[in-house]
Amino acid sequence: MRDVHGRLRRIGITTMALGALLVVGMASNASAATITPVTNTVGIPSDQTGSTTALCPARTQVSAAGFATTTNPDQGVVIASMIPSPAGVSVTAVNFGNDGQLSGTAYCAQVPKKKKKKKKHAKKGTATVAKKKKKKKKKAVPLTEVSATTSLTGLTEGSAIATCPAKTTVRTGGFSTPVSPDGSLQAIVKSGQLLGAGQWQVGADASGDPSAPASVTAVALCGAGPPVTAATATTQLTSETPFTATAGCPAGTSVAFGGFAEHGDFTFNTYVSGLARTTDSTWQTTDFPFEAGSITSIAYCA
Repeated sequence: MRDVHGRLRRIGITTMALGALLVVGMASNASAATITPVTNTVGIPSDQTGSTTALCPARTQVSAAGFATTTNPDQGVVIASMIPSPAGVSVTAVNFGNDGQLSGTAYCAQVPKKKKKKKKHAKKGTATVAKKKKKKKKKAVPLTEVSATTSLTGLTEGSAIATCPAKTTVRTGGFSTPVSPDGSLQAIVKSGQLLGAGQWQVGADASGDPSAPASVTAVALCGAGPPVTAATATTQLTSETPFTATAGCPAGTSVAFGGFAEHGDFTFNTYVSGLARTTDSTWQTTDFPFEAGSITSIAYCA
């Protein structure tokens, strides 16, 4: 993937060390939900851009989102966007090396329903008779999509924060950076995190070139759901080989959504190549480095 390293240097991507990111969310109580992963994969030829979408089955909605890219010294598929919607997730990446692959995964849960009101009863003499009421269909609890974009033109780093409407919290998160017409990236997502229950932050490194438009967009799905707590795990990056960090939730809880953070003086030379809900209680981040640093995986647990 040295082609990736050289290509990104030529377009002027520089370093930054923003705090933690993530990418995924939960529309209902994770510990009570049955999660079904749906994955779609696309091949991306050298120096091309590719996209794929994973959609949830009927009567389910996205509860978390992830991706995987082919990233090694010869193949450099660099993620550009991972955009969740209630129906699934869409991912886009640019291949700066030899032919590689991009996968997007939607983790799907049954659509939560509003609670039924208890039927009232009326006494007639000594008999108790239930009042007849028309049956009402259960309505799905909706997820609301919000986003925020920050211009990074002329900057070397920056972040965007998506804020949920009142009385809702972040249930799923994602990100986007634009791909230039020539297939280059002027910004690369490096971090993201919850800023309190109702805000989702995404950070990125940028080229710093005033003549090259750059931006980062934070995307959040907002709705009702249980509060979450963060569990983290950090792995040091010491050689040119994929590294993973796996964060585990405490007993009695499971992954509602997860995230990552790259650290070190040379974060420009590291590439997040995978995010996955590996079990009900673990969230894994994969990173490929060309310089020393570290990768932190964040599991938000409920």
